[in-house]
Amino acid sequence: MMELLDLRGALVQIVILPSLDYEVFLGRNFESEERTLFVPTARIVAGCSERGIPLTLFADVLSVPAYRAAGRSDFCDRFESQLISAVKEGHDAQLHIHANWASTKYIDGAWQLCEPKITLADYDYQTDEPARLIGWGATYLRSLLQPVDADYRCIAFRAGALAMQPDERRLIELLDAAGIIIDSSLAKGLRVQLDTVSIDYRNLPADANWWISSRSGLAGGADTGLFEIPIAAFQSPVTERASFLVRRLSAFRERRGSGISRARRQTRWANVKTLLLGNLRYLTSAPVFLFSADTKGLTRRMLVRGFQRYISEHEKESAATLYVSMINHPKLMFPRQEQMFFDTLDELQQIYGTRLRFSTYRSVAAQLQREVTLTA
Repeated sequence: MMELLDLRGALVQIVILPSLDYEVFLGRNFESEERTLFVPTARIVAGCSERGIPLTLFADVLSVPAYRAAGRSDFCDRFESQLISAVKEGHDAQLHIHANWASTKYIDGAWQLCEPKITLADYDYQTDEPARLIGWGATYLRSLLQPVDADYRCIAFRAGALAMQPDERRLIELLDAAGIIIDSSLAKGLRVQLDTVSIDYRNLPADANWWISSRSGLAGGADTGLFEIPIAAFQSPVTERASFLVRRLSAFRERRGSGISRARRQTRWANVKTLLLGNLRYLTSAPVFLFSADTKGLTRRMLVRGFQRYISEHEKESAATLYVSMINHPKLMFPRQEQMFFDTLDELQQIYGTRLRFSTYRSVAAQLQREVTLTA
């Protein structure tokens, strides 16, 4: 077996930003929102607080007005109280937008798309609707969280389904106008082609972090705009992938819900079809894995080795600090995945020692602004 890489001799500071995409399933939820979202989130937040690990919740804010319009104020109250509690404990909450909520209705106890619109781009950037949704989301978080933390600012964004494409230049322009400083939606090498989303991140810069702007797009080369903190992504040898697929198949029943499709009615077949198509990428010759503890079939060892490979590939291209995001979804995390989340971070802390620290997006944004002020 290949031994874990020892990178202690390098000088680059590594900053991991652990994050949760704080959302329910967008297609069908097999269990209550309490069991699907709030209970696993509470366990993860509590574990991070106990270990002194700062955590960022990317809140799917557009679900709140949708639930409120459906008469489900119980969900809204729980959603907001959990965000407030996390921020009070020193964690962070930032902007996550699944635009389908703006065209979704609650019918016979289930969510149904009224229009086949899922991403912000589906709403046409030539209209005011995407800017309105982004502006409303940022304002909502500020209004909710500034009363409990006067220093709170909404400064980071993660696209729903990681879909910055198509027309990323216009999206970047809208985010910049809304006061967003950091994007954390990209993952190098990731390519997804579904009826819900189409993204291709195979031609991103070699740098560990870079600036994206309405002029440069995702390819970088800008001096200002949004600072990109990508989700670490890696590939694994075929021997690891074979056992991964076996474990993934055996964990198939560990599901609390299923993803959305463009079918107007979110039937079980439509959602299962989306799930099956989404998993096909793991059967390709060189699938890309995200640095995430919620992916069924991954192990702590695969995550640690994959992260090490990512750092080894990027530390020569980075400045003094290399920022990297870890993405997770509480709705996908059962006790086994939750434990793997903490075990992975603990092991990386042991491997890299003082070279590695954990942070939130607010803290990184504050550091970036200090650096800009000093160089101005």
